Amino acid sequence: MNSEKSTVALEDVRSFGTEERRSGEDEIPPSAAPYEYIIFRGSDVKDLRIEETPKETKPAPPPVPNDPAILGVSREVSISHSYSASNDESFRM
Repeated sequence: MNSEKSTVALEDVRSFGTEERRSGEDEIPPSAAPYEYIIFRGSDVKDLRIEETPKETKPAPPPVPNDPAILGVSREVSISHSYSASNDESFRM
């Protein structure tokens, strides 16, 4: 929005045309490709809505059990390290 020039600029815009609000020669069809920029006179803007595709949400992982034997959790099923209790100081009691 440019308040000095009274304009509204939009970037990466997909036009849906006049959506049958006009007929005959005044009808403007939807565009197949998005416009890089469109600048409107502010006085011509009566309604402005920004619509986005809803983002896909991932389900929350199950809670980690309150178990002192669990050192960490991972969603991946990959075991890349082998531990030896006699060689690893963090396991010594």
